Amino acid sequence: MPVITLAKRLRRQALPILYRGERYECPACGSALRSFMAGGAKLPLFKEKKIIGAGYRQNNLCPSCWTTDRERLILAFMLARSVHVPAAGIILNIAPEPSLCRYFADQADVFHLRADLMRGNMSVIFDLQRMPLPDQSIDMVICNHVLEHVEDDRIAMAEILRVLKPGAAALLQAPIAAHEAETIEDPSVSDPAEREQRFGQDDHVRLYGQDYASRLRNAGFDLDCVKWTEQPELFGGAPERYGLNPEEILFLGKKPREAV
Repeated sequence: MPVITLAKRLRRQALPILYRGERYECPACGSALRSFMAGGAKLPLFKEKKIIGAGYRQNNLCPSCWTTDRERLILAFMLARSVHVPAAGIILNIAPEPSLCRYFADQADVFHLRADLMRGNMSVIFDLQRMPLPDQSIDMVICNHVLEHVEDDRIAMAEILRVLKPGAAALLQAPIAAHEAETIEDPSVSDPAEREQRFGQDDHVRLYGQDYASRLRNAGFDLDCVKWTEQPELFGGAPERYGLNPEEILFLGKKPREAV
């Protein structure tokens, strides 16, 4: 085994011990911690545009399971059972993170439909703009930091709405530039380096601004913009214990019960 690989492995094994404490708890692995680890990219754009949900930030990573703060936000919401999913319901998780896969693997009362465009080990492989799923067949959708990668996000939003059952919910997270009123996008930009400089990542095709909520509402969602700092009961009662980003908003879209 190469020395560098062994060193990294030993460091990872030591981190849970170094960060052990009582102030925080990881909802993914249950570790008790004095803090989470700082982490994330340090591209100047993140600070310039004040991009929430991306970039370098404190309390980002769990030293035990490497779950990010944006994953913990969704896990805290799911653990609190703040959205009703019927028994034997289908949860469509688009580009699911390992922490969510582990969580749903323990939930015997729901079916976790894991979907991605390119990754293996998924339930289904498809383009979010053309989902091969029947109308009104899904009880919940989790789409966490995916729409900024999709060529036509309006089509993708319409597809998510189409497959949801009336009254069903979707968690629709994305990085948001707090200092931009409108979304920045340019379909002519294809160079990865330019995409990184303009949108924050080499495979992003846009940088959402404060109009993100309007885009979701225009797609037909009944939208709640949920702040965990204002509604802690929806995230388990003491969500600050999970090291969540105090500026991050949960975008909870629901399909109207009457046809759109």
